[in-house]
Amino acid sequence: MLPFGASAQNYRRDCYLSEEARYNCFMQSHTGSLETAKARAAERRDILEQQASARPDLISERNQRRERELQELRQIVEAALRRNVTNEGKKYQVNYGIVLQPRVAESQEQSDR
Repeated sequence: MLPFGASAQNYRRDCYLSEEARYNCFMQSHTGSLETAKARAAERRDILEQQASARPDLISERNQRRERELQELRQIVEAALRRNVTNEGKKYQVNYGIVLQPRVAESQEQSDR
């Protein structure tokens, strides 16, 4: 008796005799699938590159829009720096990553110990 739906598939009785036979049949059916997948990916990449080169105006428009958005962000940041206000409305001081700590006199350090 054939398994359910086997008549619609490419059923081979010798593939179901043992686990090793099933594995061998599986490997035979999937031989070369990695190469075909790589070839399809390369074809897909080529097609996308051709489509992109066919419409450079759309790509340049995207780049211009992105550059415009970045310029607007830069202006907002510069304005905030000039106002010396964070996005939370608090004042801050730009110290370029240097944490300023007050110096403690040596006599005070010894008295703390």
